[in-house]
This record gives sequence, C-alpha cells and structure tokens, in this order.
Amino acid sequence: MFLKNSSVNRNKVKNMKRLSLYIGLLLLNPTNGNCWWSLWTLEASNHYKISQKAIDSLSAEDFPDIKRFSKTIVEGTSGPTDDANAHGKITDAEVGYNGREDAGKFNGGDYKKWEEFAHIKYAAGNFNYGYSAYYYVALMTHLVQDQAVPGGR
Repeated sequence: MFLKNSSVNRNKVKNMKRLSLYIGLLLLNPTNGNCWWSLWTLEASNHYKISQKAIDSLSAEDFPDIKRFSKTIVEGTSGPTDDANAHGKITDAEVGYNGREDAGKFNGGDYKKWEEFAHIKYAAGNFNYGYSAYYYVALMTHLVQDQAVPGGR
C-alpha cells in the first residue's frame, strides 16, 4: 500500500516544500515591511500616505476644518504610539477613559468611543491640543485604514 501511495506522498512533500519556500520568500520580502511602517526605508508610513492623499482630495471650501487640522489627522494616524492608542491603549483623563493593557494584542479598537470623544472635545473647543477632537478623528481614520488595506494590522 505504501508503494501505491508513494507518488502521492512524494507530490505532497514536494508541494509542502514549495509552499514553505513561497512562505519564506514572502516573509523575507522587503515590501512586506511596507504594509504600514516601512521597516527597510525611511519613507512615511502607509497610514500617513493614505491620510494625506485623502485630505488632499478634499476641497478647502467644503471642508475647512479638515484642511486646517490636517496635520493633526495625518500625523495621528501614523505613529507607533498612535497605533496603540487607536487600538485602545490611550488614557485620557478629560473624558474618563483608561486604556486597556491588552490593546496591542489584538486588532480592533473602539471606533464609537473615539467618535464620542471627538464630539466631546469638539464641543469643548479642543480642536488641536493633545488628545483633541481631530486626534480622535485620526484614531478613527487609523482603524478604518487597518480594515481597508490587505496586509495591514
């Protein structure tokens, strides 16, 4: 019976080796480092690039606040600290939120909570200082980007 299946077994082993080689090449491929943070280059992260292009596509006449606070939004989507914050690690005493320690261990984040906090900060007139209304918009943007781009976090 082993002899009958030997060609099948050889093909399985061959296919497993081929798959392992592909996976190895994929993991070693420097373009994988460009999913979000560029590990092999000094270029801006993809979060930064996507946010900047999205804001560039908006009219200043139609979206004056977005244009005015674009730096807060773009930069707030792209740093390692911002990534952790978007996923729930942020602690903001002004709104009574203490971050979760496990935030970096899984994907996701509390999009609705960030929206609520953005409204609270906006109503208080905090548009651009610390954890501002537009910083929370950045955290929401970060989560949307994570869900929309293959290979992202």
